[in-house]
Amino acid sequence: MKLNIIAALLLCASVATAASETTTTTTTTTTAAPTEATATKAVKKAKKKAAAKKEEKKDSAQVAPATTAPAAQVAPAAATSTAAAPAAQAPAKKWGVTLLNEIDASYQAGKDLGNSVLETINYIGASYKITGTEKVGLRQYYTYDYDPKSEKEFETSDINQSFTVATISTKAKGILGSEDIAPVLWYYMPGHTAEETNFGADLDGFAGILRADAEIAWTLNPKWSVSYYMNPRQTLGSKETYTTASGKESTFEATSRLIHYGYVYYNVSDATQLYANVGFDHKMTTGNLTSTSDSYLSAAGASFSFFGGKLNLNPEVSVTTPLKSGGVAAKSQKLYNKENIYYAFVTAISL
Repeated sequence: MKLNIIAALLLCASVATAASETTTTTTTTTTAAPTEATATKAVKKAKKKAAAKKEEKKDSAQVAPATTAPAAQVAPAAATSTAAAPAAQAPAKKWGVTLLNEIDASYQAGKDLGNSVLETINYIGASYKITGTEKVGLRQYYTYDYDPKSEKEFETSDINQSFTVATISTKAKGILGSEDIAPVLWYYMPGHTAEETNFGADLDGFAGILRADAEIAWTLNPKWSVSYYMNPRQTLGSKETYTTASGKESTFEATSRLIHYGYVYYNVSDATQLYANVGFDHKMTTGNLTSTSDSYLSAAGASFSFFGGKLNLNPEVSVTTPLKSGGVAAKSQKLYNKENIYYAFVTAISL
């Protein structure tokens, strides 16, 4: 009888142990690896970090100061778990402030930075989210030249006020299998100081500049993506002949312009992205639709994000080769002559 009781107790203990092992195995397998959809979402966010540098070199009043959009912070794809409760979502931030500084140098200046005057383009901007997809903003651009040889201390009088720019951005569905498109509309407001900075004189006929930016992007895999970027611009105003402060006679007239590129992106990590592009810059007079200039454009650069996207650094080397100037085709030349090389370093702070 005692043997039967002991056997029964051993059997119960064996069953209990097996049940415990089964429960442990089940609990361990509830944490799954990151899903492909989650990883793809992180990649799509990562590729937006370099969308900042979708601006071109300034070219009188027609070219807007180059900007770099703040890079988006990309969090690692979190593992899914049936036991984890969804985290509470923080309230969406509606207001934002951005400070940008771009330092430009030609090939010759780059050879002797310690003795070269470097042009800088800067802005301070504020933005407000109207809805989840619409946002309005206002930017004040200014420029100044940095001279490392100068013994004179920097003064506010060295700053030249440039355009005040109003922006509005939205979101649209992608086309041909692309990601969603986020176009931005710009309006460069006329102003006495800005016109003197960009044209060398206060113009009666100038009524501002309209501009649009849009990028159509396709993700190829977690590391690579490609896109087509276009940037049309239209000056507004009547034709006017004027004399600059230096005594030079010039003519202002409405100009239509299209800057467009093909981009290739490579995501090194969540915080680092490399890119290269090739494109063209076309200009024509609006009144008679006559082509006045064409340029070949190419660039390579990198985007680095720090502190959750609050600080972004963007070094770039670019080439601008004239193909037509003043309505006349340029003399045959190599696309990558060193005289056409320019350097830029952009620092953007987002608050």
